[in-house]
Amino acid sequence: MKNTLRNTVVAGTVAAALLASGGVAVAQSATTADQPAATAAGSRSTEREARRAERTADLAERLGVTAEQVTAAREAARAAVEAQFGPRPERPTTPPTAEERAAREATREAARALFDQTFAAELGVSVEQVQAAREAGLQEHLAEKVADGTLTQEEADARLESFRNGEHPVGRGERGGHRPGPGVGAPTAR
Repeated sequence: MKNTLRNTVVAGTVAAALLASGGVAVAQSATTADQPAATAAGSRSTEREARRAERTADLAERLGVTAEQVTAAREAARAAVEAQFGPRPERPTTPPTAEERAAREATREAARALFDQTFAAELGVSVEQVQAAREAGLQEHLAEKVADGTLTQEEADARLESFRNGEHPVGRGERGGHRPGPGVGAPTAR
């Protein structure tokens, strides 16, 4: 009886130890497997933030203000757009009608104009000065992309022309410091 009890306790202890070590190994392998994805996502986020800070500093320098002033003006402009037009609407689940597309585009254009006016006023410059600074930054960025082979000169020219025509905001919302604000951002060509 003593041996049976002792054997049961020993077997239970060994089983617990094996389960514990196996559980640790499984937990470690799951953590290790998840790390590259988490690191990659964190890396992309860090890179995006670094590019945003660089573009903000570039725009600030071109306008003769500080990066903090550009950031504050951007937030004030976003708040003005949201106050007037409300939060960004949900993505539709069905394709919009022609009338809905036209209404959305008109709202988008009005919101862009409000954003630009508020942004420029907060910085004490004109909308034209902001636009010129953004265009100069875009031209420099496109020249770099052509030089490193990411874009052809024709593609760069088309993007610059599209920007000049107001067909898309610069970059994906932040290049050159421009983002129209909640509810009004249109997808951009890349």
